[in-house]
Amino acid sequence: MKQRSLSSLKIIEVPFDETSPMWEVRFAEENGKKNARIKSYLTRPKGRRELDDYKDCGIYSTAGVPYYVTEIECCDEIKPHEEQIRNISKLAQEGIKAGQCVVMTGGGCSHAIGMVGGLQQALDDDIKIGFIWLDAHGDFNTPESTESGLVGGTPLATIAGLCKGEDYKSWMEAAGIKHPIPNSDIILSDGRDMDPKEIINLQNTDIIYLNTDQFNNPEFWTQTVEKLAERVDVIYLHIDEDILDAKYTPGQYTETGGGPEVYTAMENISKVMETGKVCAFSLVSVFHENDNPSKELCTLNGMRLISAAFRNWKKCPEF
Repeated sequence: MKQRSLSSLKIIEVPFDETSPMWEVRFAEENGKKNARIKSYLTRPKGRRELDDYKDCGIYSTAGVPYYVTEIECCDEIKPHEEQIRNISKLAQEGIKAGQCVVMTGGGCSHAIGMVGGLQQALDDDIKIGFIWLDAHGDFNTPESTESGLVGGTPLATIAGLCKGEDYKSWMEAAGIKHPIPNSDIILSDGRDMDPKEIINLQNTDIIYLNTDQFNNPEFWTQTVEKLAERVDVIYLHIDEDILDAKYTPGQYTETGGGPEVYTAMENISKVMETGKVCAFSLVSVFHENDNPSKELCTLNGMRLISAAFRNWKKCPEF
């Protein structure tokens, strides 16, 4: 696929939260069978958050191209997760079809399902999508393997085709996902905090997994990304801010120690953008309501990650 200069961005802001209370997945006994059921809540944090700072501080302008911001809406109190990912998918489709690259900020990892569906709906069926998932957690649980019962621990497994049941089928349909992304076209890193059964799920796939040491190795990271870029047509880069070491994300619900330095993450992000294959980018889980006096560091480091992506996003696929 040919490349062209980046010309404009469609920014999709998600002002909703999947962590307070946490969205859940559980098994319900129905007609003698156990069915996986998703329970979600319509939660919109009040007051100032990172999305306000992104706009006020001009972070979206660091790409040096025109950008258009749309905030998704949601009023469905029964299945807000479906309405939100449906709206994200619709906006992503509109952006891609208009020749724009798409960006999602705010929200959580479950919202990435809407982005994937939007890309699949907008792009021709023969276009191969590569997917890079940066997260301290694997998000590779299924309803059968999860220890926490949290929906936020299942989105990558959903996108990879592991999660089954009516609710997950409905979730995929709302997003417009036509088929799972081939596992061999997915990179997961650094996943330093995974459940034992989640690790087994991962080992039974062809997903390319890079641990923390491999993520921190510039040559290894660059080679892995370049190999992916060679065999796919477009790339979607998704980041959960907890990929960073906990000292950079104080007060975040999923902060996790032992992770990469922020400047390592910034450099690795730049290598992905420099492939010229990126058509979609997301950064989530930056804002969680809490009383930590240093919580503004989450926003600062979120800005750093976005800036690293946008400043190096010079080329994109000619989709």
